[in-house]
Amino acid sequence: MTQPPPPPGNPPNFGKPEGAVPPPPPPQGPPPQAPQYGYPQQGPPPAQQSYGYPPAPPAGQVPDNPYAQPVPPGQNPYAQPAPQQPEPPQPQYGYPAQGQPPGQAPQTVYTQPGGYTQPGGYPPQGGGQGGGNSKIVVIVAAVVAAVLVIGGGVFFLTKGDDGDKKPIADKTSAGANGGASGGNDGKPTGVINAKVGWSKTATRPPVDEITARVPNTWFSGDTVVKTLPDSVKGYALSGGAEKWSIPITGKSCPASDDVSDNRVAIQFGANCEMLMAVDISKGTKLWEVPLPIAPGSSSSTFLYSTVAVSGDVAAISWLHGYAGYKLSTHAQIWAPNPASSCQDKSYAGGKQLVVSVECGKDVFVRGIDTTTYKTSWSWQVSAGTELSSIVSTDPVVIGIGATNSLMSDLMYLEGGKLVGHTSLGNGGYQGNYGIHCRIAGEGPCFNFAIQGTTLYTPTKSHKADGGAYGQTNEIAAVDLKTGKPLWTVKPAASGESTVVGIENGKVIAYQESGYDKPGGLYAMDPTTQKNTPYMVFSADTKKTENEFLDTYRYTWLHNGHFFLTGVTVSARDSLSALVIADFS
Repeated sequence: MTQPPPPPGNPPNFGKPEGAVPPPPPPQGPPPQAPQYGYPQQGPPPAQQSYGYPPAPPAGQVPDNPYAQPVPPGQNPYAQPAPQQPEPPQPQYGYPAQGQPPGQAPQTVYTQPGGYTQPGGYPPQGGGQGGGNSKIVVIVAAVVAAVLVIGGGVFFLTKGDDGDKKPIADKTSAGANGGASGGNDGKPTGVINAKVGWSKTATRPPVDEITARVPNTWFSGDTVVKTLPDSVKGYALSGGAEKWSIPITGKSCPASDDVSDNRVAIQFGANCEMLMAVDISKGTKLWEVPLPIAPGSSSSTFLYSTVAVSGDVAAISWLHGYAGYKLSTHAQIWAPNPASSCQDKSYAGGKQLVVSVECGKDVFVRGIDTTTYKTSWSWQVSAGTELSSIVSTDPVVIGIGATNSLMSDLMYLEGGKLVGHTSLGNGGYQGNYGIHCRIAGEGPCFNFAIQGTTLYTPTKSHKADGGAYGQTNEIAAVDLKTGKPLWTVKPAASGESTVVGIENGKVIAYQESGYDKPGGLYAMDPTTQKNTPYMVFSADTKKTENEFLDTYRYTWLHNGHFFLTGVTVSARDSLSALVIADFS
């Protein structure tokens, strides 16, 4: 049996020889108080500055100047002239000010989902760029991701030598939009004999668009909400009757994977140049605003975007900019400062708002208080590594690549401090466990669940044992604080499994359909590592399941209903246009 990953270090080794990654210098004192977003102004600083222009720094200190002052509606923040800065040029947001401990970034003030299950099955993460002023390749998730990684063999095939079992905590996260967890509200207590309850197809995109992305699915009570190429629609959980529809014009653009008080944010437009907020419980569009464009930017400026919601904030980043808005009023609450060398590169929402920030060659991950708009914590990515993914915001789990943006390590943070490190091996989907993430900037990682500090994820697929047909894998458990594997469990039957979520303390997994049999769901008890049937599919479901083999698909579990949802819709008639199917 291959040795388990090393325990967390400071800094982590990221799969490299001992000492290959130098640790950041230790703190030499407390960081300066977080300033507010805006330009500096003259005058002594008050005890607590309200939103607007932060005060000029005392003599001998360097001001933090991350963003321009928010502008009235209808004005372009990029067009606002920056106030005169003292000479010589001074470091901006993210750079250590004079007297600040090396290796730490100044704290910043930002002026300005729950109940879903883990989606599964999506293309592997792409490569990315890091350092300098290039776009960081960051895959975001509101909650947590699945991990499959290869090293010298699959070392999760047996329980650890010490036989330790991590206690299961009450706190649970699962899936890009939350996860099935705890309680029995609307959830079945016995085995479900399921059939296809209802399904929907989408209007195909124009031939010149080739493929339209429709990855988002949300739930609100008895309503299932799905993004489509030309609209966002709400369907009745039982029966699938259309309850409401909101048209969407232009290209297929990203949307928030999170839900905040039944509100989501959706990017849209011919060039994804607009942002809207929707109340999915009522099917009403709350507002829409044009995104500010920098002078000289091309029509592609709003590509490679991330959209997140948390509290009363909708945050969006794109190739050449970023902005924050109040969900309740659509008031713009932050915008880029052209004079700053630091740029927000991606956002992840959910229980808290997490942002990745690039300051020259330095990269930081920060938590933002959505009420005070202050930086609540900040963590710097070690030199020589790349930020791959904000895997989870509750708990905070960051994916790091040792040599490129392919995820090789998971960093478990508490209050911005590294408290756990899990080595995944040679990167992402090619590793032994493998995190599958969407293309950079367009959504979360998936196929996992987290309960307390334990990560549940499938192992990498391999040939089935005993001469059985096809591929199979296992469900593994990892302690995120120690980085140690705890155990692995074989699926209930041959075939590949994906993690759907956690319900009533048990890990729910989807056993995919085969050429000769339908799929189904099984529940795995983390304490006993025993499998029991959760949802048994009939032979009639196999045809519908297999339609999703034409394209990538996600899995969801909500109130006793299991869903397969499509991620793309092709313009080609030869491919299925099925985008959602209910099994119940």
